[in-house]
Amino acid sequence: MFLKWIKWPVAMASLLFFPALVYQSVNVLKLLYHRFPQNSWFVGGLLGYLLFWMAVLRKRAWGIWFSTFEHELTHILFALLTFHKIGDLRVTRNGGSVQIDGQNWLILMAPYFFPTLSVSLMGVFFWIRREYVPWLSAVFGVSLGYHILSNWREVHPGQSDLQKSGWLFAWLFLPSSWLFSYCALAVFAVGGPDLLLEYLRGVYGKTLSMLQTLNVSG
Repeated sequence: MFLKWIKWPVAMASLLFFPALVYQSVNVLKLLYHRFPQNSWFVGGLLGYLLFWMAVLRKRAWGIWFSTFEHELTHILFALLTFHKIGDLRVTRNGGSVQIDGQNWLILMAPYFFPTLSVSLMGVFFWIRREYVPWLSAVFGVSLGYHILSNWREVHPGQSDLQKSGWLFAWLFLPSSWLFSYCALAVFAVGGPDLLLEYLRGVYGKTLSMLQTLNVSG
């Protein structure tokens, strides 16, 4: 019931934060450019995966199968977090489904904004030996490329998750969530948790600044 109450406030908040997220995304691109020698493994993994997918994976059934499996796994994760029972999981090259006792917008939208694979890898940075960090950064870049392409492939008019959550809600919520997720992952890859916290403060501060400007203008 709580998730039902906050659905449209979340959509409005997403719309409110969108200009600041666009502004900060430009800063993130600048950061990646200026720190390229230090983040070349991450950028190489990201661009390498994008090229490899276009050349090979999109033509292979197993590549589509894995993307579908990860999609359904994210549904399951958020179903468990919101105390729903899980039934059968089915994954084929033509799509997938999981039986969930009850639904909510968070479960439906989770695969489109929550980068499960990348978030799982974030924890590894805190205990891996220093000499292996560049390799993990490359894998982290691959995971970001994977999520970008998964979102691009899965968002279409026939997508049942988006139909059930409502297209108006989806297009109010998703653009901000995409910018936030992709930029947060990139910032973490470049500067770790400290820079990620700075990014979050920047988004919040820029949003307040824009609102104050609108208030003064009004």
